Amino acid sequence: MLIEMSGNTPTVDALHALVVEDEDIVRDLMSEFLSAIGVKNISLAANGREGLEILRDDSKRIDVVFCDLHMPEMDGIEMIRRAASLDRRPALVIVSVAHEALLSTVSDMARSRGMHVLEWVVKPITRERMEDILTEYCGVLANTAVEKSQGFLFAPNENDFTTALDRGEFLLHYQPIVSAVTGEAEAVEALIRWNHNVHGLLWPSAFVPDAAGCGAIGAITDRAIDLAIRQCADWNAQDHRTRISVNLDSSTLRDRNSPQRIAALGKSAGIGADQIILEITESIVAGDGAEDALAVLRELRDAGFSIAIDDFGTSYSELSGISSLPFDVMKIDRALTMNCVGDETARSIVASGVALAHNLGMKVVAEGVESDDEIKLVKQLGVDSLQGFILARPMPAESVPDWVANRPAAK
Repeated sequence: MLIEMSGNTPTVDALHALVVEDEDIVRDLMSEFLSAIGVKNISLAANGREGLEILRDDSKRIDVVFCDLHMPEMDGIEMIRRAASLDRRPALVIVSVAHEALLSTVSDMARSRGMHVLEWVVKPITRERMEDILTEYCGVLANTAVEKSQGFLFAPNENDFTTALDRGEFLLHYQPIVSAVTGEAEAVEALIRWNHNVHGLLWPSAFVPDAAGCGAIGAITDRAIDLAIRQCADWNAQDHRTRISVNLDSSTLRDRNSPQRIAALGKSAGIGADQIILEITESIVAGDGAEDALAVLRELRDAGFSIAIDDFGTSYSELSGISSLPFDVMKIDRALTMNCVGDETARSIVASGVALAHNLGMKVVAEGVESDDEIKLVKQLGVDSLQGFILARPMPAESVPDWVANRPAAK
């Protein structure tokens, strides 16, 4: 069944699709399915590197990506992470033989980075399933167009973010990071929230993509750093000394004035750099602007701040390159943490990552631990610290001291 054009309503035949799949026969079959459904513009890639090159090509328009996960050169997870930082982010359909838990986790990861995940599908995908997904997507596009025209869709612009910053609507919640040995809280990760005057408390996935798109993300990151440093000073005054980990965005890392600005914030609040951990993702120090980003990282580290690589392990290529980067902490991605129990490959990646990190003098945090079995296994693999909902969910600042005082015994 082909979908006919109706006025300005999006239709399947108007979509531009990209298939990223390393198996030739599967890639060709998916292309045939798309053609049979009515898609006229189809691009093909044999791995994540080729797919990312197509997505970065300004001469091409890609609306929907069908992406495998396990591929050579660059896997699908890494491609998704990097695609999330592009100005034009296509909708995503994840198609893989991976365990459902991994597919769900990767989907959550993509959504948290502002990607529109239409569906995840365990291989093999059928023509009917592809048609259903694309038909539904066209309906979503049509409804979104109506919502935008009637002012119902929440799509903040630069003025909205400027107003929110002026009003002090951004705040932080904190998730504890605990010792894998003692269970004691070693640090907390600061997570940005927007207390919107109409829509209430918003998580990053609801506004970070728009902030990045309009150039407001740097100001929001600066606000997060300022809030974290001030909170650190407040806790110190309460005799609740703890380290705070804050995420840095790419624009902050490419600003050569960032080290002096961040150091000045700490000095004015009376906070030593040793109390602040700055988190980045590996993709930020790759590609355009990598030289400036590395220079900023080294200046921050020289100033006494600790540097953490976040979401480690979502690309097999990271193992070979991490030794050249100025990191003090490695945070194992939650997709690997979740799959350690039932996936030998995931266990091997974590074990290799832990060994490498320890050889380089780095500490290792397992993110996203969700079960006692996961905690037991990652501890056996040698991680130093744990972070996840089973231990503590992100909480307002005022709740942290009580949680620490009444923290559960080590598991």
